Amino acid sequence: MGNKLAELPEGLVCPQLRVVLLELDRGLNVPERFFEGMKEIEVLSLKGGCLSLQSLQFSTNLQSLLLMECKCKELIWLRKLQRLKILGFIGCDSIEELPGEMRELKELRLLDVTGCRNLGRIPVNLIGSLKRLEELLIGCYSFKEWDVVGTSRGGVNASLRELNSLSHLAVLSLRIPKAECIPRDFVFPRLLKYDIWVLGNGYSELDNEYPTAKTRLCLGEISATSLNAKTFEQLFPTVSQISFHRVEGLENIVLSSDQMTTHGHGSRKDFLQRLEHVKVNGCGDIRTLFPAKWRQALKNLRGVEIKDCKSLEEVFELGEADEGSSEERERSLLSSLTELQLSCLPELRCIWKGLTGHVSHLSLAHLNLDSLDKLTFIFTPSLAQSLPQLETLKIRSCRGLKHLIRENDDQSEIIPESLSFPKLKTLLIEYCGHLEYVFPVSVSPSLLKLEQMTLVTSNLKQIFYSAEGDAVTRGGTINFPRLRKLSLSNCSFFGPKDFAAQLPSLQELTIDGHEESGNLLAQLQGFTSLETLRLSSLRVPDLRCLWKGLGPCNLTTLEVKRCKRLTHVFTNSMIASLIQLEFLEISDCEELEQIIAKDNDDEKDQIFSGSDLQSSCFPNLCRLEITGCNKLQSLFPIAMAFGLKRLEILEVRESSQLLGVFGQGDHASPANLEKEMVLPDLQELLLVQLPSISCFSLGCSDFLFPHLKKLKVDGCPKLTTIFGTTSNGSMSAQSEGSMNLKERSIENMEGVQDLMQVGCLITNRRGGHELSIVSLETFLNLLPNLRCIWRGLVPSNLTSLKVNECKRLTHVFTNSMIASLVQLEFLEISDCEELEQIIAKDNDDEKDQIFSGSDLQSSCFPNLCRIKIRRCNKLKSLFPIAMASGLKKLQGLKVSESSQLLGVFGQGDHASPANLEKEMVLPDLQWLILEKLPSILYFSHGCYDFIFPRLWMLEVRQCPKLTTKFDTTSNGSMSAQSEVSQVAEDASTCCSVPASTCCSVPTSTCRTWARIHGWEGEEEEDERWS
Repeated sequence: MGNKLAELPEGLVCPQLRVVLLELDRGLNVPERFFEGMKEIEVLSLKGGCLSLQSLQFSTNLQSLLLMECKCKELIWLRKLQRLKILGFIGCDSIEELPGEMRELKELRLLDVTGCRNLGRIPVNLIGSLKRLEELLIGCYSFKEWDVVGTSRGGVNASLRELNSLSHLAVLSLRIPKAECIPRDFVFPRLLKYDIWVLGNGYSELDNEYPTAKTRLCLGEISATSLNAKTFEQLFPTVSQISFHRVEGLENIVLSSDQMTTHGHGSRKDFLQRLEHVKVNGCGDIRTLFPAKWRQALKNLRGVEIKDCKSLEEVFELGEADEGSSEERERSLLSSLTELQLSCLPELRCIWKGLTGHVSHLSLAHLNLDSLDKLTFIFTPSLAQSLPQLETLKIRSCRGLKHLIRENDDQSEIIPESLSFPKLKTLLIEYCGHLEYVFPVSVSPSLLKLEQMTLVTSNLKQIFYSAEGDAVTRGGTINFPRLRKLSLSNCSFFGPKDFAAQLPSLQELTIDGHEESGNLLAQLQGFTSLETLRLSSLRVPDLRCLWKGLGPCNLTTLEVKRCKRLTHVFTNSMIASLIQLEFLEISDCEELEQIIAKDNDDEKDQIFSGSDLQSSCFPNLCRLEITGCNKLQSLFPIAMAFGLKRLEILEVRESSQLLGVFGQGDHASPANLEKEMVLPDLQELLLVQLPSISCFSLGCSDFLFPHLKKLKVDGCPKLTTIFGTTSNGSMSAQSEGSMNLKERSIENMEGVQDLMQVGCLITNRRGGHELSIVSLETFLNLLPNLRCIWRGLVPSNLTSLKVNECKRLTHVFTNSMIASLVQLEFLEISDCEELEQIIAKDNDDEKDQIFSGSDLQSSCFPNLCRIKIRRCNKLKSLFPIAMASGLKKLQGLKVSESSQLLGVFGQGDHASPANLEKEMVLPDLQWLILEKLPSILYFSHGCYDFIFPRLWMLEVRQCPKLTTKFDTTSNGSMSAQSEVSQVAEDASTCCSVPASTCCSVPTSTCRTWARIHGWEGEEEEDERWS
């Protein structure tokens, strides 16, 4: 096994062979005489392939036959295998019916038909006749057509009653599709292992596991009133897993206790003794899942998950002090419970009802509560004292929750002197609007293993509060030695006002605060390990900067959002300690005037001078994003540019008073600054919606960006800085050109002052990879005679070109450019109203003359993969016919909504027919779409046919004048033939259409050809290849 065989010999002579294990290719047939020379085999395991059981007729010693994912035929020959004890058809979809001849297998101990999805019939009394059967494995995805009780068609299929004839049956796996298949007097036999599913047709959460290590009962999409609880009562003593999904009328964990009897097999005390896992979902009638009478079910319970039970009021009913046997009182209830998940239970008022003194020394490790609107508390004090193993506590959207721990127990309970959660690692509380406090401060010394704390709630006053009798912690300090992640929202104080929180291991801190956040910040100390800090909505009246003095030296990420009164982020004394900072984001800080200011309040408006900053300014900063800071006039003084050696992304948006990215400090010394500054690693520069910006740097320095890949300038009407490339190809601000630019998007550049500024944005780009020119309305107004984007050579590494809404563009390329565009892979042109040609001659006197065949056959986009042309209404054709021979890699071509287009390929005035083949080939073309082209007459001008050997999709839609015929050749390749077409309108096709098949459709419909189902006509629909 494990090595698939692609072929088998006709037979093997192995007279002593007893065990055969084979894995075959799916379609491989086992030769009919393959097993004749193996008459002593006792075990055969075959995976894959095709097997006729007739080939085993002489293998009469066979005791174990396992066929997996095998196509099986001639099953009636199973009658010859009289010694067979184990028979498995696993995942054999070819089997639709078990043969009646299987009744002769008197020695059969195990029958496995799991995964036989097409098995629809098991003859009547076949199962009942297998008297020695010990294991019957049918599973969820196999036979489920059990005989329905009381119907006229009774006797067609097997009945569940036959199971009662199997006195040795110990393991059972099956699915029952509806309650009508279960006779009212039927009782499942006692079983060692079972996996029984009684499911309506709407239930889909199935698995197909073997029941070898479980005893599971699952009921779903049915009514409990349609079931007789006695049917399952012999399963309840051994059941380990119970799942109820949308069971209407469910009363409790045993369906309906009033129907239960001892039935001669012990007593109710045996019920649910081995229950470990319970899952209940969408059972709207249940009020108490575990009533007191079934308390024995709580002893070995490990996991409970309850969801969407609209009437559930309590989960566990524990009973009163005088209830229960002495044995029950000695052994704590719920002592094995490790995981409890409760969600979407709108009527739940308590989790554990009754005297929680019955519960002690719990193993509960994970408690997850979500959307329990009427729950006001979670633990009683005595129960909270019994949670030494609790590791995870998550509470979400419990709108009525007022206390985690109820303040007073019942008088009959003993209130512990102290509480502790020594193993708690994760605490999360979100959207619990009535919760004001979390834990008494006396709990804090026990939280030595707490690693993550997230508290997001609207009215939280304190996390730790002083309760009556609480002892004062040492030195007034709450210590959390392992806390790594802390996230707080709308919290006024971390603890009592005279306490502080020591957080030596904290790595990530998030605070979303309000007016009293200053009190919270004052209580948090010891940020020696802090790496990530996120602050938002800190509306502290006197908050002008985040720190004074040294900042956390390991800080790598700082995000500051919606801090309305913040005037500056850093002071000069902090800068030297922030050498690890990599990411800085500041957004929507309305009063922010400076990012860095002097410590001295008298000089609060003075940013750093060059002499202060050249060697101490964020040497590891990689990403800087500023948004919505309307009083900010510049980001940093010009002197800081020296230190930003690793800056890769610089993004500034929507800051109305920003004058420049870099400003000039009052005391900066021009003598200390270079005339030309370099940001060596900058790859992306975005300046968006900055109405006041006039230049990149307010000083007199130019900037170089040698590795810039993306530049976006949008909504900067006053910007006068020239972005271009230098002679060595580096992008510059106030200089020229670009070498390594991969993407550029230019939008709404109203502030362009001269032709050089615009020209540098789109010329001399030999190293570029992608260019996007969008909405150049103003640009083209400045150049009314502009007819193409470039003249001369273009960037040799250009792979993608998109030209959108260039209203006055008349052509895209000139002939001198074509040779340098060998890397171009994607070309998209849309909404260019004046575009007449894609390629034109350089000579203005020949502006309407596109290339001839002799010019183009060897120099036309050899790597071009996709072309999309849309709404270019003056375009008559895309390329001259001579270019077709060079488009070897073209995979996709779409032309749409171009009213004057006559053909995809046109005929140049000087093209030489002698140089062109009668039949042109586009060898890689896979999809071709011609859509809404009212004037198109032909695919190619002239008498040329086209062959598309790999085409799998063709659409011709609303092209009423098209005469080209699309058909298949004798070898199955799609062709576009110059003869009069059968295609008048929309169509879709695949390259493998049968020979002599063509597209002929009325203009009001679209026909689709798919590889699987051929031609189909359909009404016009929305565009699919936009």
